[in-house]
Amino acid sequence: MIYWLKKPAKHVKVKDMQQLFLSIIAFLITITVVVGIHEFGHFIVARLCGIKVLRFSVGFGKKLFSFTDKKGTEYRVSMIPLGGYVKLLDENEEPVVAQELHLAFNRRPVYQRAMVILAGPLLNFVFALAVFWLMFIIGFTSVKPIIGSVIPNSIAKTAGLKSQQEIVAIDTHQTPDWASVLIRIFFRIGSKNSIRIMAKLPKESIGKNYQLDLFNWQINELRPDPLKSLGIIPYSPYVPAIIGAQLDHHQLQIGDKILAVNQKTINNWHELVKQIKSHPDQELLFKIQRNDKIMQIKIKIGHKYISLTKKEGFLGVMPKFQWPEKFINHNKYTSWPALTHAFKRILVFTKLNLVLIGKMIVGDFSVRGLAGPLTIFTTAGHAFYLGLITFLGFLGFISATIGLFNLLPIPGLDGAHICYFIIEAIIGRPVSMKVQILAFRLGLLIIFLIMVQAVINDVLRLVK
Repeated sequence: MIYWLKKPAKHVKVKDMQQLFLSIIAFLITITVVVGIHEFGHFIVARLCGIKVLRFSVGFGKKLFSFTDKKGTEYRVSMIPLGGYVKLLDENEEPVVAQELHLAFNRRPVYQRAMVILAGPLLNFVFALAVFWLMFIIGFTSVKPIIGSVIPNSIAKTAGLKSQQEIVAIDTHQTPDWASVLIRIFFRIGSKNSIRIMAKLPKESIGKNYQLDLFNWQINELRPDPLKSLGIIPYSPYVPAIIGAQLDHHQLQIGDKILAVNQKTINNWHELVKQIKSHPDQELLFKIQRNDKIMQIKIKIGHKYISLTKKEGFLGVMPKFQWPEKFINHNKYTSWPALTHAFKRILVFTKLNLVLIGKMIVGDFSVRGLAGPLTIFTTAGHAFYLGLITFLGFLGFISATIGLFNLLPIPGLDGAHICYFIIEAIIGRPVSMKVQILAFRLGLLIIFLIMVQAVINDVLRLVK
């Protein structure tokens, strides 16, 4: 017997506002935590060294609110949440009364000034280490890198890679999951040499090496997809079109099996998703099996934006599916092994960032790969939505990246000040303020150009 059901769908603007609110919250948490940690490093070491801190600000621009402690330090939250700063008592910035000269930054020994500047980036790394350590303590699962299919006439196909093979190593580095595979491929972006991939079939105990010739490797500079550009499509198991969880839709119930959509037979979850995505804001006829009854339900599909101008259908349901044990890795360790794995993860991320920066400088990697605040905004929201472990990993990566970026010897960043202190320690006198001001202006221009390029990249990713 067939039953007909029809209920009004939720207003799609409510969903849009929920997504926007979630992204805003995640972005503010990210910026507040990462920038706050960085500036706290400067702040606490300055205090320990007996240097007066005039202001601790999270954000730039107009003050939103503030308070002042007994030592005269103003704690401020400012309007533009794209950074922050600690303002120290310093004769090079403004006159200092005689009774406070001993509290001025410029009057402290060079090693203390260096410690204050280094403390910000180093605390970012310490925070990233703590976050990754916590991830490995809590535990998480990752999917083994098994090839689903190989694109014909691609680099991977020419090299001989096959469906169902597991990628066990790239350039001698073990790859237990897809994240490690992507990292190792990113290391080779811009290279014209070959990359060595070791892969094996399920019944094989020893993998076979495959040489992938990268001479004609073409990768999307704006949205790099290393796997697809090489011709590798990850394995995706059969997922039945059965509702396992509903996020915000009440017409479908957990356990419902989707048989057809608009008279088109649905054989698996992938086909269901394809139908939903291709019909944003449209009413579709669902044929479902609920217990022992067959029903037809008219459902208004919602939407979500995948770029500034493009949207796709969204229903708010998840499948009843769990990866088979043979396809997943369990990552959970006791305290010391977790710390070791966390430290290794930071080393890999730091090395990868340095390699990519070097490739940008020599032109092997396009500046179109830079990500700006809009990308961080959307990525933070997505990571927040996926749960605690994913968001912790995102925070750790951003913190380590901010720490490394601030150590670059670009005038205006912490790294340039470290260079000044090293020169001062060698020649016995500070670098002249005239030179520092000229360098600062140049550095400010470089940082501005980087930010402009990153924002342009963000906008292009949204509109394309």
